[in-house]
Amino acid sequence: IVLPTSTIDFLGSTFDCPHKPEAYLRVLYCDFEDVEYTYVDPAAAETRRQADMVK
Repeated sequence: IVLPTSTIDFLGSTFDCPHKPEAYLRVLYCDFEDVEYTYVDPAAAETRRQADMVK
């Protein structure tokens, strides 16, 4: 159980979540905002990197 809880709006719906979701994700995954590429194919990794940079 994760307490306290809150809600978050995501894709037009409301979901229950930890009160501080970013802090909770850092506890679970450390630096979750940094993308670590694990592709074997360098061309696929480069394509994905470019897609991630598009806003």
